[in-house]
Amino acid sequence: MLSSYKVFIDATSRIKYSSFYIKGLYHVFGKKNVSFSNKYFDDLKRKEQPYSYDHYMAFVIIKPDNITEKIIIDFCDPIIVQEKAYEWCDKYAKINFNELLTDKKFHAKMISIPPGFGIKIWGLWETIFYCGCNFLKCKLA
Repeated sequence: MLSSYKVFIDATSRIKYSSFYIKGLYHVFGKKNVSFSNKYFDDLKRKEQPYSYDHYMAFVIIKPDNITEKIIIDFCDPIIVQEKAYEWCDKYAKINFNELLTDKKFHAKMISIPPGFGIKIWGLWETIFYCGCNFLKCKLA
């Protein structure tokens, strides 16, 4: 049962671009099992990658047997794959994936997904709360 799984989203994720996928995680795993953290993302090194914050969201799934799965959702329109993110993850979900135009070295972990769009997932106060908490998590990490 997926309700016994825990999901941790990188607190530096851009909510504007990630909200559609966060809503999906809430739906699949239950909102109480999805939270933001910086704990699992030290080796991702997003600061070293130009535009990485506007290119993808990262999250981990902790299964009941404590096996961790690292996932990237690349929501950027161009077919470019962020190499450091690809190396970090176990699965790389990409919108606009083109098997013929994407280097074959990226095919092994690739999952083709349809584009998403920003949606409203929280009210005003919950949005302010998450913005404040994630800001502190990013600054204190």
